Amino acid sequence: MNANPVRELLAARLVRGWVRLYTAGLPAGVRDGRREEIDGDLWEQVRDGAQIGRTPRYFRSDVLVRWLLGVPADLSWRVTKGARDRGIETLIQQIKLGSLEGMMALDSKQFLSETFGMVAEKHSKDHPLFDLIEQGLLRKEQLRGFVKQFYLLFPKPFPKPIAAMFARSPEDSELERMWMENLMEEAVGGQTDTAGHRDLYIRFAEACGIPRDELDATLPLPETQALLNWRELLISQRSWLELYACQGMALEGTASGRMHKVVNGLVDHYGFERDSEDILYWTVHMEVDEEHMLVGPYAIEKYAVSDLEQASVRRSLQITLDTFWLAYDGIMRAFVDNDPLYSSWREAAGSPS
Repeated sequence: MNANPVRELLAARLVRGWVRLYTAGLPAGVRDGRREEIDGDLWEQVRDGAQIGRTPRYFRSDVLVRWLLGVPADLSWRVTKGARDRGIETLIQQIKLGSLEGMMALDSKQFLSETFGMVAEKHSKDHPLFDLIEQGLLRKEQLRGFVKQFYLLFPKPFPKPIAAMFARSPEDSELERMWMENLMEEAVGGQTDTAGHRDLYIRFAEACGIPRDELDATLPLPETQALLNWRELLISQRSWLELYACQGMALEGTASGRMHKVVNGLVDHYGFERDSEDILYWTVHMEVDEEHMLVGPYAIEKYAVSDLEQASVRRSLQITLDTFWLAYDGIMRAFVDNDPLYSSWREAAGSPS
């Protein structure tokens, strides 16, 4: 092959430099094996090109195009290897979070305690909306507004988000067990021998006078949509550790307290019996979410061991707590405060403007 070796080397050096970057921090056998594999691929490209008379320019272009197209696969390969403290996963976190030089990682138990403190400062059960429900201070049409928006947050999309979270699990049998039990409970009531949680909620809504077609036609408030969007971003664009921490600590992690307040209000003020199957969605979650939330503390204590991991978890957890709170703010503004900006949602919900 009549290729200029310097020009070929420049293209190959870019690829080799990238390989060195995303394999840094891996065990020597895995790291060296990957680097040798890529070196072999580059050599085969040169050999094959020479045999069919390809020009040096074609070689350079082919190498660079294959490199760029292969970056997503390289990143995926790296993440599956589970190295946490160096390499491309660290690089990604630095890009997301900015420079974090000088930060020191906390002991994992100490960091877990910090995250529990963050949740306690903005626990969703403490939102004024749940006090109004528990005290029976919502009128029927206001309660209907809450019931319909809450449906969009959890019962309607589930269990698919849980399945997506399960799919991102590292090779950890305890995490896999937790997610499998969670998924089966959400889908078919596997732990409680009840029914799928969406079906339980639809029964509750119908007992509140909201038929299935009306429930499914509910338009999300902007704040409701914000939480849905953030959860989707967590699932698709944040690390599995951030996702598990936020789901376990902030979303399911605060569910039991919310459910107790809702059940108290439904029983004391809205005509439901505590053992009624009509409110089984709420009473089941009082129990099962105490177990389902354990995925958060487990993942944090075991895997959030570097400063970058702790910083990313801290940041995403706070965003989740804030966005979750905001979702209930929206329900308050729309159906309790009767904010004029929300008149179209009240009309769609059958509430007076």
